[in-house]
Amino acid sequence: MNDIIGPVSYGGREGAKESWTKPFSEKTSEMLDAEVRKMIVTAHQRTTDLLKKHKDDVEKVAQLLLNKEVISR
Repeated sequence: MNDIIGPVSYGGREGAKESWTKPFSEKTSEMLDAEVRKMIVTAHQRTTDLLKKHKDDVEKVAQLLLNKEVISR
């Protein structure tokens, strides 16, 4: 999963040009990255599980959208 979620860059390319510094240590940055990564992996797994559990309903909705383009209640 680490291939999907790479290291976070605080400030991006512009951050390298500016003299912006993180208001926390590198260790804290690593801890934050790990927690965010864990949240994303958990959310991804939960979403995958829900889609599998409700696959028939998802396919029905997809087919309705393909046929009608709009779904109303």
